[in-house]
Amino acid sequence: PDFACGPNSDHIEEPECADKTYGCNPTSYAEAPGVCEKGDLSGKFGTMKAVSGKISATWVDTGNYPTEPKFKDTWSIVLHAVCGTATPRFVCVKGKV
Repeated sequence: PDFACGPNSDHIEEPECADKTYGCNPTSYAEAPGVCEKGDLSGKFGTMKAVSGKISATWVDTGNYPTEPKFKDTWSIVLHAVCGTATPRFVCVKGKV
């Protein structure tokens, strides 16, 4: 598995994550894609901003995407609203390949 060790990582309790800090941002991702969790789109590409009550974004992730053995036929995208230090989930979409 990847051990980027983000706060929502499946591996956050693993010994490999004990001394790591999570530093995923567009600059660090461009330099070393493995620093980001595979699904951390805002870390990789920056935050999305609502304009006139709508959010729209397009991206292509070629640097750190699940490899064939880790690929699943279903996936999800979860959006979090950032309100100060609170980051509640407000949209969850399940998809199928």
